[in-house]
Amino acid sequence: MPNSKLMLIGMGDLGSIVLELLARIQSPIEVVVGSRNPERTESRCRLLRLGALAQGCNPVVRVVHLDLQEIEATAETIHREKPAIIFSTATMSTWWLPDLLPPEKAELVRDAGFGVWLPVHLAPTLDLMRAVKMSGFKGFTITAPYPDVVNCMLGKAGLAPTCGIGNVAEMAAKLQQLVGDTLGGAIKDVQVSLVAHHALEKYVFRERVPMPDEKLPPFLVQVRCKGKEITDELNCRSLLFSPFALTKGPATHFLTAGATVRLILALQGETDTCLHVPAPSGLPGGYPVRASRRGISLDLGTISREAAIDVNEKSHHFDGIEEIREDGMAVISEAGSAALRDLIGSAPERVTLADVHEQAREIVARFRAYAVAQGVRMK
Repeated sequence: MPNSKLMLIGMGDLGSIVLELLARIQSPIEVVVGSRNPERTESRCRLLRLGALAQGCNPVVRVVHLDLQEIEATAETIHREKPAIIFSTATMSTWWLPDLLPPEKAELVRDAGFGVWLPVHLAPTLDLMRAVKMSGFKGFTITAPYPDVVNCMLGKAGLAPTCGIGNVAEMAAKLQQLVGDTLGGAIKDVQVSLVAHHALEKYVFRERVPMPDEKLPPFLVQVRCKGKEITDELNCRSLLFSPFALTKGPATHFLTAGATVRLILALQGETDTCLHVPAPSGLPGGYPVRASRRGISLDLGTISREAAIDVNEKSHHFDGIEEIREDGMAVISEAGSAALRDLIGSAPERVTLADVHEQAREIVARFRAYAVAQGVRMK
């Protein structure tokens, strides 16, 4: 029987939701949860098992000690457990933490751009991928924290995960929903192919009237219904930016978790599933792909690979990433660095694999001090 074991690293909000969803479907997947605090995580998993059992499912979920900073020990655990898939949500600071600040301060943090937070997402994933390489692991590695940029940087060093999860799949789902509603037909008949970067999502899920195209991150989209091309007929570019307010903060993890579970199941399957993922094989941004037990391949239709990569590389700028150099260095925008520096007293200008842990620790410490000074109760 093919290996169906999943190693889940990171039982924060997103990891917990993904595990809850996996536990409540009839699936042969065995889940090994890696945690720095096995006792606390085991208590959480007991609750999860009971909830799944009450729903008529009986998941196999175990907990093992795992600390990504202990690279050799992590490699040994991966080698011993021999999972088919590793899925990591580990980050040093969750993306929604600035939302805990008073609204005017939170807006200032958002104005700095997402790119300035790169070190806190890169550092744990770098540790994981070093352990993965050391272990000789040949399965699939999926990462959640900012893969459009993080995985691209790691790819320059030969450490790219299989792919990321998240943003591009979430935007494609919105467009599929709206096209299906517009046609008044079955949503399953609508096929969306979207090439888009993390930077685009903040423009897609909002209440305001769309901005002019020149102020948006570039993207490519094709939409078909029952095989017929309808992109221009329905003006799907405009549909993508239709007002579509969502509940903010951690609640959106249910959307991300849905895309994640679909990908995990696809990678266990014998036949191809068409879906969207960020950073396949370390490419920048997100793409339509086919996924199965055999792996992940781009599924671009009439869009050229070169054009797809080009729009995603150009989109880095809209996240405050000026460039990712061939040596793996990420250059942060001057405006973004200055904005965060004005708030917390420090911000990265260049991010490298050699310096990222020190940069991440400084950002986390300074932001926590700033948040406490603004009256935020930090855990």
